[in-house]
Amino acid sequence: MQNALSVGKWHHFTFTWQGKTGEWKIYVDYKDIMKDINTRTFKSGQKLNGGGKFVIAQEQDSFGGGFDESQAFVGSISAVNMWDRILTLAEITEHASSCAPPEGNLVSWNKVLERVVEMKKSSLKKTSTCKAV
Repeated sequence: MQNALSVGKWHHFTFTWQGKTGEWKIYVDYKDIMKDINTRTFKSGQKLNGGGKFVIAQEQDSFGGGFDESQAFVGSISAVNMWDRILTLAEITEHASSCAPPEGNLVSWNKVLERVVEMKKSSLKKTSTCKAV
């Protein structure tokens, strides 16, 4: 995927997962680029319980730890939002085409910024430098 993305250009990523069926999809700039169903990590019937840790831009080797700086995302993140439902393709396209998408009802960007514990090679932007796709 690294070769397919223009470095230095704004990109919109969306990950969807349906717990009931286990189906997940990844969209880049609102295009469906990868999908699978009922994998080891995202199984059907699986639920996400509260009280966990929400880790972005970092691979972890153990729950909430075992971080390796060489495996961190390098770049800028201008928004992270999470909803309690699958977004439609029309919604994903609208969000990717807008520099002010709505905030998620489970995780919203403003709440993420309040709870950042540690950042290494990435930077978080309070205001987006969005150039919508």
